[in-house]
Amino acid sequence: MSVVPTIRPRAVVASRLLAALTAALCGVHAVLQGSGAASTWRPCFDEGFDSAICLDLQYTAPSPWWTVLGWLWFLELALAIATVALTARSAPRKGARLGAALAAALLIGFSNTVFDYAGTPLINGGYASADNAPGFGYLGAGLLAAAAVGLVVAALWPRRR
Repeated sequence: MSVVPTIRPRAVVASRLLAALTAALCGVHAVLQGSGAASTWRPCFDEGFDSAICLDLQYTAPSPWWTVLGWLWFLELALAIATVALTARSAPRKGARLGAALAAALLIGFSNTVFDYAGTPLINGGYASADNAPGFGYLGAGLLAAAAVGLVVAALWPRRR
């Protein structure tokens, strides 16, 4: 006797709503972080990394509002993990939805500050500094935007009939 797993409609709806909510949070976070990084580092890319204004930016402490984005990152990661769990529980054939949710959770995990600091020299041509290298924030914003797209796929992927 074979057991056929059943679709759980409430879990499907919950996983799709949670994926959509997390995608919205990641999208807003990516826009805020990307636009902030662009406006902050523009003088460095315009005038050079050794210019006086760029050197000042590299050693200026970030505003206290920077910590809000860090807490938002923790919330996004927790919601992405919950999305993966609900998607795995929701239906017997999850395929692309589960893959998209897993990929999004990994991208959110890699968008943290440590990976952003490590990856910044890839963005600015290898220039590193003791505190904040020019371009810090771009990599994290890009990864969050990619995670938002993955979560939209997880939320909207059609069911097999």
